[in-house]
Amino acid sequence: MSAPDLILFAKQPVPGLVKTRLIPSLGVVGAAAAFAEMVRASCAKAVFNWPGQVWLYGWPDEDHPLFQEMGCTLGVRLARQTPGDLGEKMYRALCEGVERSGAAALMGCDVPHCPPDTLHQAAAALQKGTPVIGPAADGGYYLIGFCGPVPEACFRDIPWSTPAVLACTRAAAPATLHELPVLADLDHGSDLASYAAGKLP
Repeated sequence: MSAPDLILFAKQPVPGLVKTRLIPSLGVVGAAAAFAEMVRASCAKAVFNWPGQVWLYGWPDEDHPLFQEMGCTLGVRLARQTPGDLGEKMYRALCEGVERSGAAALMGCDVPHCPPDTLHQAAAALQKGTPVIGPAADGGYYLIGFCGPVPEACFRDIPWSTPAVLACTRAAAPATLHELPVLADLDHGSDLASYAAGKLP
């Protein structure tokens, strides 16, 4: 099997439309700027630590200057997320990745502190034919990956943005998922403070 794709998902960093839970701490413009830095850090870490091709799937498209910057400076491949709810977008992106490379993982840009070893673990599991998931501290997940056909059940009727996401995804998976270390998303001002202090899981 060739090295799996890693697909990063990101919205355009438009003030007021991204990281709204950071707005009370950073303001509208500050929250968008913080997210832009998360995207930069996530792309750089992925490029230097993932063995296969790194893709950045943007919403509503890939034309934002930040995304173009990632393509030009880091060699990240760019694509746009498909229409639909979050589950549909993720499912279709993973199907595209599996079609390209035989295996693919999808990851948000909310965990720029993800250790390189965690990315290595995820890629190694996929290359051995084992699906993988990275649990998030809030009950969701920060990474999910499959080899071969992507199970649509893992992305349909999932209560997104709730603490039940991880449990429902585990239950829907047709096989046991290799679990990575738990990480915390950078969603609130307190998360950023812990990240700056090096205290985030």
